[in-house]
Amino acid sequence: MTSNPYSKHDFTEIGALVQKTLKSVIPEKNREVVQIWEIWDQTVGFPICDETRPDMLKDDALIVYVSNSAWIHHLSFCKAELIDKLNKALGKKRIRDIIFKVGAL
Repeated sequence: MTSNPYSKHDFTEIGALVQKTLKSVIPEKNREVVQIWEIWDQTVGFPICDETRPDMLKDDALIVYVSNSAWIHHLSFCKAELIDKLNKALGKKRIRDIIFKVGAL
């Protein structure tokens, strides 16, 4: 029987390596967008997540592409609630406005 030459301290989780690499190459502002992409579906819920896609942060406004103008109209009524949910999920008040635009999902 051969012994294992590696201990579990010799290994690093791939997720930790990816996070470390991203932090070194992606500016902070873009990391926030990646974080928003990761929490979007769960935070806004269905069916909103199927009709929208967060795109970028411009200052304190989140640009979100929406499937059609009817969804823009609907989302305008729940914008404050979405902002609150997203900020809670992010753990800070990062988003102060959401700008909805019709675009490709």
